[in-house]
Amino acid sequence: MENNQQQPSTSLLAAENTDSSNTATTFEAGMDFAKGFGGEGSDEALGVDVDKEGNVYIAGSFRGTAKFGDETLESEGSSSRDDAFIAKLDNAGTVVWAQRLGGRENDAAYGITVDESGNSYVAGSFRDDVTFRTATPTEDNSELDVAEVSDDGPTPNDTDSPPVTNTEEIAFESNGGDDAFIAQMDKDGKVQWAIQFGGEGDEYADGITVDSQGNTYVTGSFEEEVTFGEADSLTADGSSDGFVTKVDATGKVVWAKQFGDAGHEVVVGEQGNSYVMGVTETSASTDLYIAKIDDTGDFVWEKTFDGAASNEGSGIAVDKDGNTYFTGYFEDTATFGDTTLTSTGGSNDGFVTKLDADGNVLWAKKFGGRNDDKGFGITLDESEDIYLTGSFENQLIFGENIQLNSSGSEDAFILKLDTMGKVKWAKNLGSESTDVGYDIAVKGDNVTYVAGSFEDDATIGDKSISNAGSSDAFVVKLVEELPEISLSVSPDSISEDGENQLTYTFTSNIASSESDPLTVNFEVGGDAVFNQDYTTQSDNEGFSFTDTEGTITFENGETTASITINATDDTDVEQNETISLTLVAAKEQEKDTEAIEPTPEDMEAETEEDESDPELVGELTESMVSDYKIATTEAVMATITNDDTAGGGTDNGGTDNGGTDNGGTDNGGTDNGGTDNGGTDNGGTDNGGTDNGGTGSGGTDNGGTDNGGTDNGSTGSGGGTGSGGGVNTGIATELSSTNKTFSLNGDSAKLNFLLKRSQAGSVNEIALFEVDDEQGAIGGVTPDNSDYARIASDRAISVFSVLNDPPQGFSTNLNRIIELDNGQFFRLLMVEDGTLDGLSNGSVNVSQVRLSDSLTVSDVSDNSFNLDFSEDITVEMQLNNQATQPIGSVSSNLQNQQGELIDLTSVTTNQTATFTLHREASFDSIIGWYKIADINGGIDTDNDGVADVAVGDANYKTAAMQNRVAMDDLQVSDGGTSTFTGEFEAGSLFAAFMIVDGNPGELLDSDSGNDPRTYFSYIGANSDGADHVRMLGNNVFGFEDLAEGGDKDFNDATVSVEFS
Repeated sequence: MENNQQQPSTSLLAAENTDSSNTATTFEAGMDFAKGFGGEGSDEALGVDVDKEGNVYIAGSFRGTAKFGDETLESEGSSSRDDAFIAKLDNAGTVVWAQRLGGRENDAAYGITVDESGNSYVAGSFRDDVTFRTATPTEDNSELDVAEVSDDGPTPNDTDSPPVTNTEEIAFESNGGDDAFIAQMDKDGKVQWAIQFGGEGDEYADGITVDSQGNTYVTGSFEEEVTFGEADSLTADGSSDGFVTKVDATGKVVWAKQFGDAGHEVVVGEQGNSYVMGVTETSASTDLYIAKIDDTGDFVWEKTFDGAASNEGSGIAVDKDGNTYFTGYFEDTATFGDTTLTSTGGSNDGFVTKLDADGNVLWAKKFGGRNDDKGFGITLDESEDIYLTGSFENQLIFGENIQLNSSGSEDAFILKLDTMGKVKWAKNLGSESTDVGYDIAVKGDNVTYVAGSFEDDATIGDKSISNAGSSDAFVVKLVEELPEISLSVSPDSISEDGENQLTYTFTSNIASSESDPLTVNFEVGGDAVFNQDYTTQSDNEGFSFTDTEGTITFENGETTASITINATDDTDVEQNETISLTLVAAKEQEKDTEAIEPTPEDMEAETEEDESDPELVGELTESMVSDYKIATTEAVMATITNDDTAGGGTDNGGTDNGGTDNGGTDNGGTDNGGTDNGGTDNGGTDNGGTDNGGTGSGGTDNGGTDNGGTDNGSTGSGGGTGSGGGVNTGIATELSSTNKTFSLNGDSAKLNFLLKRSQAGSVNEIALFEVDDEQGAIGGVTPDNSDYARIASDRAISVFSVLNDPPQGFSTNLNRIIELDNGQFFRLLMVEDGTLDGLSNGSVNVSQVRLSDSLTVSDVSDNSFNLDFSEDITVEMQLNNQATQPIGSVSSNLQNQQGELIDLTSVTTNQTATFTLHREASFDSIIGWYKIADINGGIDTDNDGVADVAVGDANYKTAAMQNRVAMDDLQVSDGGTSTFTGEFEAGSLFAAFMIVDGNPGELLDSDSGNDPRTYFSYIGANSDGADHVRMLGNNVFGFEDLAEGGDKDFNDATVSVEFS
């Protein structure tokens, strides 16, 4: 199969590499900016991070004099001494400010991180003394710019004291050799507080990260004995030990722990767990060390990975499921679980490894060639793709299909991998000399930043940067131009008479190319059966379609591709059927390629270095992933209507015949309606069946002329099958250990789900899905099939989500009403710590779906059952046909598409709503609702009834605020409860939004730089791609206010809506 991505350039720094065999990358990447900073001395950027506005922060060291845009920094010591620097660049790469941290001896900043408010935190080391500027870099404060020390000299920091906060200046003196430091700066570069750690030996702070609460986590190394603030005093077991410490938002040390021999990097994950990477030394080698530490500082697990020689770990990242990814380099061999990697040619090779949440190795990959190759930085994007940077000499080979050639003696590189470690693309950054990538950061899914150092002048795409000395710092911004795919259907309903067709149209904002055609994947849903109820066709090559999934390939130069759905005309009497297509993430494609032939220089180098080594290349099979963004995140639904009439209908089962066969003896007679009076003679006028029909239900009104006769034939309420014709409506269940399948007998019925108990440690979603039979099969797929959970989730209807920590005053007496059809089999599932929406967009793993194995069913009374999920949650399911669906709760035809809505489509008069708001959060958030034009979340801006702005569009937030329901802002103090009222328009749909620490006016003004974080019911409208709104019951909603889904407790705000 051909590769399905767009083709990039292969070299970004220096001349472009024109040998196309040296790349297996396929995307359009634009170099947004490339900036160099420095002077005549040695300068390097060692850390990089990006804030939510796209501002870039870099940290490192410089020697002598260094220029950062219009600002010039000078080191305090001689031109042979290093000072630390921190610089902020805006989204266009213009320097906003640059800050020097240093004293008379060598000082450096090794790591930098940024919080949600734009505060930056830097970690490093200093020797002798250091002074921190407490005025903003834009203020006239030259005496601090050169870090002058008072006549009495700097005062040593008492490490048992609180941090030094923003005074006229902050100055420390080392307690021995090198001391470690941490400093916080506001968004303007003004130091807010700083602390030092040090004893009589050398201490270094190498890695730093910050959590959503402003706590920082720092790792490094220390010698002898060091006291960390008012927390712990640590004593090294050997010549040096690693440390990791947690510091709160005010700069006070919470705890400090020691391990191994040195800490290199740290990252924080869910629930305050931190993950530290470092090394531990043995008599023969240096081994890698990884540990997971909980929020209180206790070690959860520790892992070491050894080899034949020295191994170094340089970078670590963690995903939302607690899987860790780390990179570094090794000599000779390195063993990760059952995988042993062997370096090429005996020099250092880089590696990347993934561990699960318990620290078990999932996979390990190496990269490199015959010379020195190292991985330094690693990060993840919102889709949990992996980004690596580092350096390589001569050649970098990853797996069997990626090879990069350096432009000089040593190049920096960027690799993008999927979660399984397969390469998506690779690039080298290099001049004619030595260039290294030390750290990497991403924003969203398509913007990458790399920081490092370069020598000699360099050309980067169409941009050039000049080197001012021996080496300069650089930062580059790459923008990956991914196709964005939307999906629509026209018309949205056809009859099975074959007079018209459904056309599903896929639209891309980037045209497909002949060399790299764009292939899009989709899932198929609905209750219509492929090749039974409908067939498909497409003029596009590369089209495939099954009853569960399909692909379609765009033609060369085209931005649209289409599929035609043809209904099957039959005589079967059946209900209307649905079909849905849902765009899904790109899948791996296979492509046979030619071998990468080594150049003559390669072959000569190979002979010179080691004639016994095998060849570098062979026959290759590319294993690539076709990337695109999904604009239409919801299922696109269409209906096939049935035009056939039952034989027991108007003519045969009604007025004319009554009928002996169809409305009488067989169906409405002996069994259900009574042989004499409910059948041939009277059709149900008088009695309609002694037992069940009765005068009222099976008589004149329901069992006779109207429902059992002319209009509905034998299908009606009194003509047999219905509730007035004899058979009791109820719930029957199979309670075997393998099935646990429920079925409904009788007319359509209302199921009422009530939450009775919840002791779960996470917020879980309960859902219901229809199956084909009592064995639980879905389209022939049985519950023991590995794909069953995914198929079940795709068709599931959300019942409600269950909070594990409801806010004070919130009523947990939640219920949900769902209506199902006669004869329908169904089962239940639970999404643990996730949602159906998250499963749809790939942010929740299908392994989080719990099926029958976690469900225990017990009888409560007739037609009522207790459902126990993993001993944590108990839900009672009742048959209650008298239950009233509350006004505004999502109707059954919308439940499997988007549940977090208010549905007034069937209401003809405007409705007044009373909102009850509970809050348990630090942020001052505003809750509200806005009118949407359709179930997909589109917004009508010109009042023509058609969506003009789609979910994911750049102006979606603005359009939502312009269409919000007019009412007072739903806002209350932390721990409080309040009620509000508002009026909703009849015949409309409404979706929820949350504005964090802001207001609608800030989203509507002309200054986009002050836009607060805003989240919607639709994941595709959220910039972080995370779920922030959950349905907790009928017209009850829970909200999560932290970015990236935060702690996913959805109790930061809860809103109950009641319509009068």
